[in-house]
Amino acid sequence: MAIHHTVDDEWYDYVDVDVANLHPGDEIHIEDDAITKITVVDLTPEKVTLNIDGQYITATLGETTVGRAWLLPGSPDREEIKVSVSYAEWTLYNVVIDEINHIGELHFQSDSSVHPETADREQTVITHIDELIAKERVGLYPLKALLMSSNHWGKMIIVRHGMFQDILLEGIGKGALAPDDQLGWSWMHTAAINNDPALFMADTDRYYDLLMEAVANGNEDARDIMDQIWEPENCQEED
Repeated sequence: MAIHHTVDDEWYDYVDVDVANLHPGDEIHIEDDAITKITVVDLTPEKVTLNIDGQYITATLGETTVGRAWLLPGSPDREEIKVSVSYAEWTLYNVVIDEINHIGELHFQSDSSVHPETADREQTVITHIDELIAKERVGLYPLKALLMSSNHWGKMIIVRHGMFQDILLEGIGKGALAPDDQLGWSWMHTAAINNDPALFMADTDRYYDLLMEAVANGNEDARDIMDQIWEPENCQEED
């Protein structure tokens, strides 16, 4: 999220704010004498509302909202200050990750193998991942596969392997796990932490081709996955 303001319509300052750990009621502290207090009123993946020195400004995803002008405090020339708020598209990804972490924390607090109490929040996350994928963030397919095939979003242990494979295969057909897909291979690496990466695809020949192409492109996540799959085989051959 970006907060920037002008004084008498001349560009004055710009502040980039990471919303990943922001919640309603939080204050945003910036080093700017022209603005004394910014409070988060509402924050969802679709929009953000801020109270900036008593003025409420709401910006929807992908848009910039310009607030009304007011007199700059202490200005002898009666200069006017005007603040605008931009809620950039990348922000949705940060909000999604933050929500995944919150849901994972809730799952760790329960001994149950299923968690119907978070079902609605989980579906909202998947919906927003689909929105990002539709905007060509195809590297999120491995994350979608991991979440939808896991019951526990903290441990992320795959319990529906067929679903994981199907979603991943759909993503590959749309460009996921290309040699330069850093995001996709990063989430594959995350999936391999608590799961056997050898089971991620039924078509092992195609899977290994994807891995080798990514490794040849210098992708360290793909290299780690390849080592995790092949090292036991190498050990058996040496025995």
